[in-house]
Amino acid sequence: HGAPEWFRNLFRVEEPVGQALVSAGWKQLGRVLVQAHPEHAYRQLWETATGTLLWLCLLFAIALLAAWRLLVGILRPLEAVEAAAMEIGERRFPEVRIAAGTREIASVVAAINALSAKLRESMAHEEARAGRLMREAYEDSGTGTLNARGFAQRAAALLDGETDIGSGAIVMLSIAHLDDLNRAEGIAAGDALLSAFGAALIDSCAPLGGLVGHDRGASFLVLLPHAEREQAQAWARQA
Repeated sequence: HGAPEWFRNLFRVEEPVGQALVSAGWKQLGRVLVQAHPEHAYRQLWETATGTLLWLCLLFAIALLAAWRLLVGILRPLEAVEAAAMEIGERRFPEVRIAAGTREIASVVAAINALSAKLRESMAHEEARAGRLMREAYEDSGTGTLNARGFAQRAAALLDGETDIGSGAIVMLSIAHLDDLNRAEGIAAGDALLSAFGAALIDSCAPLGGLVGHDRGASFLVLLPHAEREQAQAWARQA
């Protein structure tokens, strides 16, 4: 006993049979048949099969665990590459800092890092160029103040903003005899005076939140939001 019936039916064991003749002298008296019982063979076969199956299941589980660990190690860089690609789509340009287990994935990681670096460099260049163009369009390079267009835009944005402005003043100032200075000492001296005057205006109206713009020639415009009439007049006399 020990082997189930289905196992016996699946693996049929042919019982060996031995025979011998029984005789007395030359006279044959009979024949003896000996047939082996298959139970021992079935029991041995069943134990061998179940033991082998258990070992195979154990080895399969170990191999499956090892394959899972290997696959996780291989795919982890791909997850980092996917996250980097999503960030690149959101205009952030990270660098994937993870060791790749295979040559193919290492190539993908290197390619995504190269792409991220080139896009980061390109975006930085374009942002610097846009900032330079913005400054050229709305700032006066000679005086360091806003030009007429920039002053109008900033003033409109300030007046149309969410903050209510109940009072304020626009002051126009002009440097007298600038043309005489340019003729006497050269245009460089006149430009230096304009630059110094513009810087002085920016410093003086900063506590009042004012805007300073270079209109043209020797003229400057100053917007003093929230300033009362007497305060604006006092600031203008001081300037």
